[in-house]
Amino acid sequence: MADGGDAVGAETAEPMSNGGDDVGAEALGALADGGGVVNVDATMADVDGADAARADAGDGADIDALCALFDDSGQKEQAGDDAAAGSDVDSLFGCLASQSSVVGDAVAPTPEKVDVEAAPTPEEDLPPTDLALPSGVEVVPFTMIAKFDVRCEVDMKKVAFALRHAEYNPRKHGSITIRLFEPRATALLRPSGVASITGPVEPDVLKACAKKVARLVQRAGHPEAKFAAFKINGIMAKANLGFPVRLDELAARWRRNALYEPELYCGCVFRTYRPRASYLVTAGGKVMLSGCRRLEDLREALRRIYPVLAEFQH
Repeated sequence: MADGGDAVGAETAEPMSNGGDDVGAEALGALADGGGVVNVDATMADVDGADAARADAGDGADIDALCALFDDSGQKEQAGDDAAAGSDVDSLFGCLASQSSVVGDAVAPTPEKVDVEAAPTPEEDLPPTDLALPSGVEVVPFTMIAKFDVRCEVDMKKVAFALRHAEYNPRKHGSITIRLFEPRATALLRPSGVASITGPVEPDVLKACAKKVARLVQRAGHPEAKFAAFKINGIMAKANLGFPVRLDELAARWRRNALYEPELYCGCVFRTYRPRASYLVTAGGKVMLSGCRRLEDLREALRRIYPVLAEFQH
């Protein structure tokens, strides 16, 4: 039992030297006198409690020193010794700064300001070319889109019940669809009075159709309605390239401009900023163009994209 007591005392002596010298001495004395069994867990608990008490005492001393520094600086300011008070406060903040420098690397750097005016303008998407379109490739416009305003608030139900060829379903759409048969055109009228119309590619004919829609709105219980702000928004055209196109390779090469999702739609949407146009290309070589307001712009857009599509023919 004496040997066992000496072994326990040797194992307990090292942790006692860290923070519980008094408790360790009592334990060793008890082992030397009677060789009895000492509860090591209880002894370690007493050591931990002593360490915690000392840590609390140290923290309390630091807090008291900090409060005393602030009190001294306040007294010095009241006495007129601003320089001494300022030096004490500077030393305090210097200590805080030295402690915070440890985690200074974890702070995210401030982003640099970007000069909007110096930002580069988008370059031309398609490579320049002087080649002309082949004789068999032509742009064929098939519809024109325009908008106008009737300058009044429109009662959707009143117009829908008054016109024979008007369609209105508020559960699906908040606008009225008005169809004309001679010439064939379709207008979409909103409650605010703004309307869009699609129809023949001749601007004069399309403008006459828009005037007819405004006249129908007048007869449908809105005598204050007028025809104003007619403007052509764009022309839609189609063309046949004469050769099939590998859309997957086109989309892989022109990732910035092409959008191709064969699981959703069989065509590839190709967009350019200069010239500003949109192309819907199919695998069979058919192209639908939109986004231009003049037929000449559509021809130029097709001429620019033709060499790009010809590179992926098969």
